[in-house]
Amino acid sequence: MPSPRLLKSHHQYDPRFQRVIYILRDGRDVMVSYYYFLIGNGRLEASLLEFLGKKDLNQGLWHEHVESWLLRKNQGDLLLVRYQELCRQTEVEVMRMARFIGLPCDEARLDWAISNSSFETMRRIEAEKGLALGPERQLPTIRKGIVGDWENHFEAAHKDVFKRYANRTLLRFGYVEDENW
Repeated sequence: MPSPRLLKSHHQYDPRFQRVIYILRDGRDVMVSYYYFLIGNGRLEASLLEFLGKKDLNQGLWHEHVESWLLRKNQGDLLLVRYQELCRQTEVEVMRMARFIGLPCDEARLDWAISNSSFETMRRIEAEKGLALGPERQLPTIRKGIVGDWENHFEAAHKDVFKRYANRTLLRFGYVEDENW
């Protein structure tokens, strides 16, 4: 593809990508979202607790993914965008991303981009044009996107499983204040 190229990826760190916008989301929300994505796609038959205990996920475990991008030695040009900030102050974060990649972004273009990437618009497009991953998909791809929704799904056992492998990363990136959340 001719330059400039914009690619969306869920893959772990790849040194070929020299300029990256990394959207960091609380791993607990990520895992709930990924669970429902796999269930809706017919690629998983397990409880949330069983899913959280899996060690062989397609894109790796949340903490491995985050660390592969954010803790590597040669980061190149990387802009970290926290999902909760993107939700809280959308205009500011979208402008920051546009500046980072060198896109002109006047108020009209900013409003258009935000409007056309809202959850409501993406759900409507998916309903009108069909599910992105084919007719066999049972649940919409665009689910909720709510910050902190994990709290509606995690019980003590879920927390214990997730803490075993991701607690250090949750602490490092400020998603929890201590190990006993």
